[in-house]
Amino acid sequence: MENRRKKTNRQLKRYALDAFQLKPGMAIGAALSVFIIQFGATLITSMLFPISTVLSIVLGEIFSLALTVLTCLFEAGMYYMFLCLSRGEESWYGQLLWFFQHDPDRIILASTVMAVISWLTSLPFSIYNYTAPIPNTQEQMMEYLTMAGGLYLVSLVLGTLIMIPFRLTYYILADEPELGSMEALKKSRELMRGNFVRFILLQLSFLPWIILSVLAMYLPMLFVLPYMELTNVALYRDIKGEFILYHPPAADESIEV
Repeated sequence: MENRRKKTNRQLKRYALDAFQLKPGMAIGAALSVFIIQFGATLITSMLFPISTVLSIVLGEIFSLALTVLTCLFEAGMYYMFLCLSRGEESWYGQLLWFFQHDPDRIILASTVMAVISWLTSLPFSIYNYTAPIPNTQEQMMEYLTMAGGLYLVSLVLGTLIMIPFRLTYYILADEPELGSMEALKKSRELMRGNFVRFILLQLSFLPWIILSVLAMYLPMLFVLPYMELTNVALYRDIKGEFILYHPPAADESIEV
């Protein structure tokens, strides 16, 4: 294998901005649409299955898992759109539905595996949240918040770390239609080997943007979300070696957003 130098976070972000500037409205619209779909799925679940009985909790979890898998078809379509946009290929808003028409079973199976893994990592928090007695005093409330917050944080960190090796699955399924779901998950894990810490540091580099978004009533997230995803696309392309022959102008090397 050819020995090559990996692109820096600054260079990956430069590629992402170059792609974003080609069709900023489409990129923002796609990210916003997927967010609305996912938020809507969560809202529908909470409305149909309020936390009242054990049966409603179980049915709610099953329904939520099914909706998560379904919404992943839109999410995978967004990744495919951003992949085309990053490569300078034809891209359009309708690509959000691309996987509905191209072997959706591959996305459904891969999404189910990842959704189950994510659900299992959040299980300790969910069990405590559903079974903890209702706090009646300030001391009980503090105890509940401390325990629930700790379990949620552990679940979030653990789930994120476990899911990182599979982060490239949707890109792989778009690039290699002959691969099955399990093969794509396996290949993603192989490609991420040696890039695990690199991926984490890349996500952490967006922390100032996320903090700014929180302070500005989340409005900057309209830009930040597609920017982050296009940067992750650039990382995928770099891992595959697509940037070996492409060198941005020297003046761009100092630009980082």
